[in-house]
Amino acid sequence: MKTWREKHLKRYRELIRKGQQKYKKSAKGKITEHKYRISPKNKLYNKIYREKNKEKIRAYIITHKAIKSGTLISQPCEVCNRDGEGLNGPLAHHDDYNKPLDIRWLCPEHHSKLHNLQY
Repeated sequence: MKTWREKHLKRYRELIRKGQQKYKKSAKGKITEHKYRISPKNKLYNKIYREKNKEKIRAYIITHKAIKSGTLISQPCEVCNRDGEGLNGPLAHHDDYNKPLDIRWLCPEHHSKLHNLQY
């Protein structure tokens, strides 16, 4: 037995399209569209950055996949022992990008201090 969606696929697609158009015209839709729109200048900057920092991006991707799969587990900050979730949680710091799973866990404060050489 076919579902309503399968029976009325053309109508279903039109309803989805109308809903998307309505959302794009709403205030929230406009903000979202502006937020994710990438200018040609930003695309060029991103391309240059990726070419210059291939090892860094490779290490980030490997680390991110390891965390997502559960092979790598986030630890508290090595300096202050602060633990947290999301933006306040510890960040993975690579001393050597050629060793992507050799990580130091630092809170955002100590991570930025390390990068600014104020550590």
